[in-house]
Amino acid sequence: MLADAAAGYRCPSWEVVTHFVTACGGLPDQEPWPALWRLAQAAAVQVGDVTPRRTGRAAPAKSRSSARQATVTAAQQGPAPPDPWQANTPQEYRYQLSLLRVWAGVSIPEICRMSRSHEGDRHSEVAYTTVHDTLNAKFARMPPLRAVRAIVAACEADLDQWVGAWRAISLKRFQQDNPPPASLAM
Repeated sequence: MLADAAAGYRCPSWEVVTHFVTACGGLPDQEPWPALWRLAQAAAVQVGDVTPRRTGRAAPAKSRSSARQATVTAAQQGPAPPDPWQANTPQEYRYQLSLLRVWAGVSIPEICRMSRSHEGDRHSEVAYTTVHDTLNAKFARMPPLRAVRAIVAACEADLDQWVGAWRAISLKRFQQDNPPPASLAM
């Protein structure tokens, strides 16, 4: 049950939350845990994934997409998703992309699996190392657009915005590294 909750397939019961928070050294009856649990329950109930209860076992999610929908609904009540247009450099873009992944609650293996399901065959799956490197802000070059598309799609974010920002930074970087010929500079 904890594995299903941790993977985002269902909202955990309060009992599971208390055990998990306690195991991590926290105090489950102190904020923010009760408030976060109530928010998650409300979002899950809104899409029909669980019956609200404070103890006992939560009902299974109808599907992975409806569980993801509950996560997005709860997140929309919290902070807004990261903005790719806040980035001006490849490192900043990669950092914003990492924030998006954390905001959406999607793991790197999930991104890889989802990239395969969007394309339909095993050969189209974006490799784990490619996704991991794409999210690494230490690299000074722009990440591969194919990996960016896979991450953004898995996070259910606005693909046009992320691709547009990628193109703007890539073009700016290219122009900095490759000044136009003198005949075009006039």
